[in-house]
Amino acid sequence: FTSLQGKVYSDFSIDKNVGDYKYDRRLPVYIGMDFGYRAPAVVFAQVRYVKNLVTNTNDPVFYIIDEIVHRYNLKTSELVEIIKSKGYKIAKVMGDPAGYQVAASVGVGEADIFYQLTGWRVMCRRDKSSRSIASGVSHVRSFIKAADGKRRFFIDKKCYGLIKDFESYRYPDTPDGKPIYDVPAKDGADHSMDAVRYLLVGHTPIKQFKLRAKHDIQSSKSAYYRQS
Repeated sequence: FTSLQGKVYSDFSIDKNVGDYKYDRRLPVYIGMDFGYRAPAVVFAQVRYVKNLVTNTNDPVFYIIDEIVHRYNLKTSELVEIIKSKGYKIAKVMGDPAGYQVAASVGVGEADIFYQLTGWRVMCRRDKSSRSIASGVSHVRSFIKAADGKRRFFIDKKCYGLIKDFESYRYPDTPDGKPIYDVPAKDGADHSMDAVRYLLVGHTPIKQFKLRAKHDIQSSKSAYYRQS
């Protein structure tokens, strides 16, 4: 039993958002990354699209196929080696603009070091909405379970760390026990949650994504199997 009190993603369901979503070699892989402080987090996703019957457009559905989480004291070079060892066809890396902040000890930011080692630029959205944690959390919620009841965010069951973090991600409590619904607590789960947020905000901009009306698209979960 997991209490929903103060839970950031209360609509996240192991039964409905977790399943068998393996790597499809025909599709590119997108990375969401949080360089963190001694505890980087990386999520690997593939995206499929389902037809919107109302607007005649395609809506993105995210499938997290792999993770690097809860690995501590990893240097960027070590993180890069782990990422490369996965053998995925990486299309784009999305992360925090703070990754470009110059570290005094080395004279460059972690994102620059990452680029030097991989050739992949870490893409960052810098507008106010994208950089807002509250707006980003709301954006992620719209994929986990939208207002129309559709789910457009799924995780492969092998991603134990990420699933655990979704379950434990909480808002801090005030002394009187009432939750603060503003910024989630930094308690260890935040690194992977930030990586997911960077991924979704980076791939599908907040201002461009609109929630769809009820019955506007086909079942996202079954779409994975129809296209596999």
